[in-house]
Amino acid sequence: MLPAEPAEPPTGRPHEHTVFHRYRAAVEERFTRHHHVREYASALGYGPRTLTRATRAATGLGAKQFLDQRILLEAKRLLAHTDLPAARCAEHLGFHDAANFTTFFRRQAGLSPSRWRTGHDGR
Repeated sequence: MLPAEPAEPPTGRPHEHTVFHRYRAAVEERFTRHHHVREYASALGYGPRTLTRATRAATGLGAKQFLDQRILLEAKRLLAHTDLPAARCAEHLGFHDAANFTTFFRRQAGLSPSRWRTGHDGR
């Protein structure tokens, strides 16, 4: 026999939903300037762990992973659809130098930006 469904949703879920939507909106607005969850947490009035719990509940990813995936998506878009050199992509995405961007990209995508661009040169 299956257990009966609860009469009400769990108490933490609506709050987590709101927290995640606020975080996601802030990431979309600021990801080219802010790369640390603590910056978003501070701006939104939550702790980093609260953002992580809410993001994990909504997406299955932690808050930092979610942020990094958004930055990576934009990096790939720039590399695939523009002729900007990696250093200019880094600048556009808020990295202080191209080496940090390359390290980030390699860690996230498994390839350097130039090698990724070579394999995805569909311009």
